[in-house]
Amino acid sequence: MTVCIAGACQHHGEPRIVLCCDSRLDFGEVGSTNNACKVRILGCGWVGLIAGDWTRAQYFSGIVRDSITYKRPTSLESAIRCINAAIKRYQRSPIYATGYPVELIASGFVNNTPQIITVTNHLPVSEDFTITTLEFSAIGSGCNVANVILTAREYHAGLSLKYATYLCYEAKRCSEKAEGVGRGTMLVYQSPMNPETLYRGSLAVVTDAGIAHWEDIWGHLWKVPLFDLPDFPPDYFRSSGAIPGLESTTTDPSPQPPSQE
Repeated sequence: MTVCIAGACQHHGEPRIVLCCDSRLDFGEVGSTNNACKVRILGCGWVGLIAGDWTRAQYFSGIVRDSITYKRPTSLESAIRCINAAIKRYQRSPIYATGYPVELIASGFVNNTPQIITVTNHLPVSEDFTITTLEFSAIGSGCNVANVILTAREYHAGLSLKYATYLCYEAKRCSEKAEGVGRGTMLVYQSPMNPETLYRGSLAVVTDAGIAHWEDIWGHLWKVPLFDLPDFPPDYFRSSGAIPGLESTTTDPSPQPPSQE
């Protein structure tokens, strides 16, 4: 139970990716914790966000890391081939079992272009994994809410880093309405790989003060009461009789009894 969000954007003409997730981890009847890190370094400039069954998602992300660091993909197609190979290896592993959700967002840059790859099995409908590439993505139990918010806001890769950060943060906070999504928030900015960061992503982690900054903005923009709405105008309603086929609400809709004749 979680939410993880990734969105491509721009910062002064340079490509960036915003990574946002909660930090809650449930242990069933034992309880839960709010200090789990759901960000994983996949190597060669690629970074992962994990959701689903915690043990299996961590294991799967490790297989993806091994595949990427061994093949060192230089194109989107080669990165997808690495992930497909990892899926097959995971399904052959002793830890694999049916009925467990495993989700991963792999984010990186190809020729300075942000790439966001989403990998998920679609339980309970299917055990099969699908791979999609979009300008933004969300996984976990809060993904439906997050994706709706980002779609409604018309999120796209040309947004500025500041605006993209707010939209990802907004989507994460709104997704807390879904079961299992924690209040804790982690924000990370991903930059293109450079020679000094060959086997890890170029990441900047937002501090608690930075999270509080976006919380304050969200509180002013989202959690505000509606202004006093005006009364309905005189011509607000029209007669139902003016609409063909619409019966009056005062007419008895029951059929007439049959004639005795």
